[in-house]
Amino acid sequence: YSAYSANVKGKFKVIIKDTKTGKKKTILSGGYKLNDQIFILKNPILAWQNDNTLGIAVMKRGKIFFILYDIKKNKKESRVIEVFQQINSFSFNTTGEYIAFSADEKGQSDIWLYDLKRSRYQQITNDE
Repeated sequence: YSAYSANVKGKFKVIIKDTKTGKKKTILSGGYKLNDQIFILKNPILAWQNDNTLGIAVMKRGKIFFILYDIKKNKKESRVIEVFQQINSFSFNTTGEYIAFSADEKGQSDIWLYDLKRSRYQQITNDE
């Protein structure tokens, strides 16, 4: 599978494509089409946890949502992230148990580690 996001003037879609069959499926959409306003181009951000699970970080209604989407089960697990003001990028470790976030908190960008099982954040850098 491959995954990508399309953002047209603030309205976004997350699309998964089966690379064997060529079939596409929209798994998430949102936002509002904004003609005369500045919109967030980096919304949503995607990363694979494993071959069947896609991680999605998306800003909706002023909050950051982190979604794990299981392709095989067609199931979404969503949680609100209140620690950060913005996520710049993220990546899973090789086992998929931890997520490294580059994120802004209080106007400064730092690296954070998130334990999926324990729902705990650990700040790795503190760029003052």
